[in-house]
Amino acid sequence: MKAVWCATWNSNAMRILFCDTSFEHARRLLRKHLPHDRIWCCPRSEIGEHLAEAEVAIPLMSTLDAPLLKRGKRLRLIQQFGVGLEGIDLEAAWTMGIEVANVPSEQTGNTVSVTEWVLLLMLALARDNQARQTLLNRDG
Repeated sequence: MKAVWCATWNSNAMRILFCDTSFEHARRLLRKHLPHDRIWCCPRSEIGEHLAEAEVAIPLMSTLDAPLLKRGKRLRLIQQFGVGLEGIDLEAAWTMGIEVANVPSEQTGNTVSVTEWVLLLMLALARDNQARQTLLNRDG
């Protein structure tokens, strides 16, 4: 699969790589707000080939280990599109002078939503909700 490139960019443009082909909406939104920057994506299997040109990498839960990061000679920032940084070799990134950032869930409401969902499931299990639902569906 070939990389998908932004249509317009100039030599002073920031180079932003999405390390997966998902999240097309996010790429469109970013292109709208950064029309002169070079924004592209590639399949996970091709990250190493494209990382050399990127100044910003958005891993989208792809693994960015030390050997891959060494290929990112221009890389200055890894911005995770979410909370998880477990796929990024933080020590290697920091050693190479690459900043790493994420989107804390406290500010997005995700933490509260997940907590509420877990509590709902715990209550459902404690009350044997599935058995009650089966009886209700059977007996109407």
